[in-house]
Amino acid sequence: MMQVDRRDKYQQMRTLLNEKQWRQYLALEAKERESISLVAQEAEVSANTVRRGVREVEAGEDYTPGDRQRKQGAGAKRPVRKMPRCLPIWRDCSNPKAIR
Repeated sequence: MMQVDRRDKYQQMRTLLNEKQWRQYLALEAKERESISLVAQEAEVSANTVRRGVREVEAGEDYTPGDRQRKQGAGAKRPVRKMPRCLPIWRDCSNPKAIR
């Protein structure tokens, strides 16, 4: 049977799982190997990512299809919220009649 390097295994699994499943998978690996830092290093993620997965697994927070992967409001902010002073400029740029 062919041996698979752990780093390769983690890279392959990362492409198959969503964020929550990935964290929980790493958590189970860390529990099995009794080392959060070793798993984090081999998977090329933060140890905090693995710890969060451990907390999720211990709390029984399984992933259910259709559930949100991120909390409401998480993710990148819209440019207008980052720089509200630029809103009038963007409005002018989106109006072809204003550009003359």
